[in-house]
Amino acid sequence: MKTQCMTNRPLLTGTTRVGVFASFLWIVLTLIPLATGADPRTVVRFGFTQSMFRDLNENDARAALKLYAAVLGTANDLLVSESPGVFSDAAAIATAFGDGTADVASMPVQDYLEIPKNLISPRILAASNANTYTEEYLLVVHADSGIRTLADLRGRRLVANNSLRSWISILWLDVLLAKQGLEPPNRFFSRVSFANKPNRTVLPVFFRQEDACVVTHRSYDIICELNPQLQKQLRVLATSPGYVPHITCFRASITPDVIDRMIKAAVAAQDTVNGKQILTIFQCDRIAEITPDKLANVRELLAEREQLRAINSTPKTEQLTR
Repeated sequence: MKTQCMTNRPLLTGTTRVGVFASFLWIVLTLIPLATGADPRTVVRFGFTQSMFRDLNENDARAALKLYAAVLGTANDLLVSESPGVFSDAAAIATAFGDGTADVASMPVQDYLEIPKNLISPRILAASNANTYTEEYLLVVHADSGIRTLADLRGRRLVANNSLRSWISILWLDVLLAKQGLEPPNRFFSRVSFANKPNRTVLPVFFRQEDACVVTHRSYDIICELNPQLQKQLRVLATSPGYVPHITCFRASITPDVIDRMIKAAVAAQDTVNGKQILTIFQCDRIAEITPDKLANVRELLAEREQLRAINSTPKTEQLTR
């Protein structure tokens, strides 16, 4: 059986739009749209990587930014450009930060870690879900499958939850396999597929249509709470640490005062009536500033995968001579 093409950041689907918006749109929601004519206020140019909006037409994304920017305003003397930048990857964001064509950008943490430090401010924002900015991931199998170890999954079928907050799950699973000298997921499993809803990730394992799944801890708990029989029939094979999946960052050359005003605008707006309503729509609890050290374990995970995969790809005789 052929393995499906798979990347560490699976494609997003329409059902993930709401969660994606919340993580990076909040600053835009709290700034006043750019008006015609001269204006003394500071213009902020917003951008995001394409991986944040693979489920949306670019024109739809731009229209949404304009619409929601009109919902909330602030007296922080800031204006947001009506034409957000859409960048292909971290390198494109780095170029935009370097030449000043973007001031604020949202992206998966992996992209953020690839941008040279001299181009980005150490101040970053993250969105929380259920009062936490991190996500834990579970590797789940059926209790009666006979699967007791990672090695038992060789040649089996895996389904992963397909959402922006889940992209690190495959990276984490890759490291788990590498630690035991096993192949990467796209070669280790007979098939790797993605489901756009948590229940479509977990239920196929329950009904023995798939052998294992990777899902967020939070989603799994909710599904099991609604369907108690699932917890009796399913078994958690591994649990990840908590990782911050995506962030919003700022161009380093922006003055500290402007960055401070942007962050204050974003944080203050969520305590307004409209702000709370928008958070509810976005399925988030809060938007807050976090420190870069909260991303350290993602950096370590990426480094560990690179090191382990390099070791595993080296012939054993060569390893012994080193």
